[in-house]
Amino acid sequence: MKSLLLLVSILLFSGIAHAQLTANGNSGVTTTAYTNGAPNDPIYIWCADGLLNNTASLTATPTSGTGPFTFDWFFHNEVTSSWVSYSSSSGATSTISNLPSDGYRVQIYDNGGNLVGCYIAWVWNMNSEVTANQTPSACDATNLSGAINVNGSFTYYNPPPPESIIDANTEITVCFSANHTWVSDLAFYLVGPTSCGSPTILLSPNPGAIGQGTVCNSGDNVNNLCFTTSPAGNLDVCNPAPSTLSGTYSSYGPANTPINWAPLFGCNAAQGGWAVQIYDCIGLDVGALTNANISFSNLATSCGSPSTINYTSGAINSAINDNSCSAATASIFQVPITPNLTTPITINASTSYLWTSNPVVAIPNASTSLTPAVSGLPTGNTTFYLTATIGYAGVNCTNIDSTSFTNTCCSVTADAGNDYSFCASGVAQLGTPAVPGMTYSWSPTTNLDDPNIAQPTATIGSVGFDSVYIDCHKCIGRRLSRYR
Repeated sequence: MKSLLLLVSILLFSGIAHAQLTANGNSGVTTTAYTNGAPNDPIYIWCADGLLNNTASLTATPTSGTGPFTFDWFFHNEVTSSWVSYSSSSGATSTISNLPSDGYRVQIYDNGGNLVGCYIAWVWNMNSEVTANQTPSACDATNLSGAINVNGSFTYYNPPPPESIIDANTEITVCFSANHTWVSDLAFYLVGPTSCGSPTILLSPNPGAIGQGTVCNSGDNVNNLCFTTSPAGNLDVCNPAPSTLSGTYSSYGPANTPINWAPLFGCNAAQGGWAVQIYDCIGLDVGALTNANISFSNLATSCGSPSTINYTSGAINSAINDNSCSAATASIFQVPITPNLTTPITINASTSYLWTSNPVVAIPNASTSLTPAVSGLPTGNTTFYLTATIGYAGVNCTNIDSTSFTNTCCSVTADAGNDYSFCASGVAQLGTPAVPGMTYSWSPTTNLDDPNIAQPTATIGSVGFDSVYIDCHKCIGRRLSRYR
């Protein structure tokens, strides 16, 4: 039998922000402790039996505007350190359920498309699995064994910016530094995150791809070579040559072809996963990317997201694949998000347990050992309970499992069998069939073929006997008359 008891202390935090994003059926709540100065958010806690039993549920309720409302939900992706679309719905309120432990954000729009709410909450399924078993070691003793597994740790992060959308007014700059011989081997690209469809922006092609000489520039290295949406110069890799590639450009090649940034319009610059890619289209020349920077400004923002976002690699040494002139083979480097968004913040619950029983018996080390040995148990059934309590910040989740033991000592009645009578002599088989685990002792032993088995044979001759009895452990059987 397994049961789950939820002993809950609900914490009240008058300072918890975003109360319009409420929990359903939760067992308690605590709050974040962000390290980057962001306003703290609630961490709602649920108790359930089973580590994979996700019972978390959130409801968003608008506080202004006219419905029906549109609710756009996002979850926190720790791989990209950004908010990723989860679901969308419309109505007076919106509820999402069966949520894994994570962070969730909602943006609410009224029927005119106006943003009327932005809320964040984290959910923690502080679940457990408890298993109690026992292995009899004697007719009145057993060895208990228990197992406890818990979701006792929860990790959250400083919240990434919500939405900073790239449009035609956004200013973008992408810069490269690299060590490489024969720079005319190279082509440069910006690759957007997968959440935006991985748009690829050609910043400067390999000269051979646009009809120029494939080995037109024997210069070495790339030194803060930048590409921008703002009006700037034109990069002609072959002219002058030889030369190091540097400077800032908004077009490329002998035709002054402008860089086409339009595939990025609508992408969220706040979502991680931005990368730079360098094609090395001619063999024999090698090198490495030593620095990469991507910056966005004048972004279209919502929910307090910044209008300027920067990604920088710092000093790196990322190899440029030689003779690799395709998206599938060329080296690519993902420019990381600021570390204060990628550093986990982990909180840990405490776990305790206790063995108890019904009827009450003495259990050695009941709160310190999952495998206590219990002896001297009373006749009949004893049910043992293993109770695990997982607690954090006043929220206590209690899970119980049970196992039963039956005392088999003297659980059968000693029976000497049918009565017999003889006029002279005879042979009689006494007792009843043996019961496993029992020992037998007949008395007196005179005229018995074996006084220590369940059904001995008694031979009655000229000298009879007048009584026998069975000793089954401590149980005395009925006294039977025997006569001739």
